[in-house]
Amino acid sequence: MSLVVPNEGELLLLGYIVNKDEPVDLTLRLYTVDITLAESTQYANFTEATAAGYAAQTLTGSDWSTSMVATDTATATHVEKTFTMTAAATIYGYYVTAGTSKVMWAERFSGAPFVLPAGGGTIAITPKVTLD
Repeated sequence: MSLVVPNEGELLLLGYIVNKDEPVDLTLRLYTVDITLAESTQYANFTEATAAGYAAQTLTGSDWSTSMVATDTATATHVEKTFTMTAAATIYGYYVTAGTSKVMWAERFSGAPFVLPAGGGTIAITPKVTLD
């Protein structure tokens, strides 16, 4: 599925662009609820993973690289983040937050859900944003 930027994320992004709001490190989280992502999606619509071993991952600014992929396409790519869980979990996708109450963007995994067995497992994500 395509990346979705909810309305609350759009407002934050505008605030960053015009220097109204100071950017913060983002947080990458996994979600366990089967929802249809839309611009109206809000932080409260997500249920964050809680399986043993799970921890949200900070996306620090220094770990992003930016480049022009084509003459009119810019891309920001973060280093890969790996989530390790030691118990069963059903994961539908990820969402990126600024602070603890606003969703910047979210994406449902293609082929979701991913079901980890009783012994757990890992999910690796390389966050990437493309502007065209």
